[in-house]
Amino acid sequence: MPMPLRFLLSLLAAGVLGAQTQTATFAGFNDWLGSELRGVRVSAEGRLQLAPALRRVAQLPEGVVWSAVPDGGGGLYLSAGVDGKLFRYSGGQVRPLAQVKGGIVFAMARIGQDLVVAPSGEGKLFRVTPAGDVKPFADIEARLVWAMAAVGNELVVAGGGDKGAALLLAREGSSRKLAEIPEETAFTALAGDGQGGWYLGTHGRGLVVH
Repeated sequence: MPMPLRFLLSLLAAGVLGAQTQTATFAGFNDWLGSELRGVRVSAEGRLQLAPALRRVAQLPEGVVWSAVPDGGGGLYLSAGVDGKLFRYSGGQVRPLAQVKGGIVFAMARIGQDLVVAPSGEGKLFRVTPAGDVKPFADIEARLVWAMAAVGNELVVAGGGDKGAALLLAREGSSRKLAEIPEETAFTALAGDGQGGWYLGTHGRGLVVH
């Protein structure tokens, strides 16, 4: 065996024999506390699984995205910034869609192919087509809308107005109040119960109501 190769094998053998093997036993979730996980996650039972992949696909100069709604074609409608600006993410690119009168758009919902948005401070809902055309949808008794959900051609709207927290049902051209809590500032969270009812969270005392 040539001398350089024999010398290299001797060094490798010495390194292997001199190395200390470290082992650890993980039997539950708490055993992983303090560990640095890369590309994996730990379930409540302590099982190691691949973590969801996360990658940046776009960035908006407005600095903040408030709401995102699927566009029905694999993309997204986005509201961003403080000036009622709307965008559409499709085909790996973000393009301006429209701008609605008012302030921040915290809540959006899709009816058919159109987007319905609630800019803050207006007391109105606006309908936006995929082409970016904007027209009034309905007047509502809420100055600030935090959440919306589409039910067929109607919208359940959670927000707050001059008379406290308000839950409304809106359809094109009209709206009516479903429930209110005058002592709270607004309804801020909205989730269906699967049986036609709704769970609501409030701003004020942090109530959860059904």
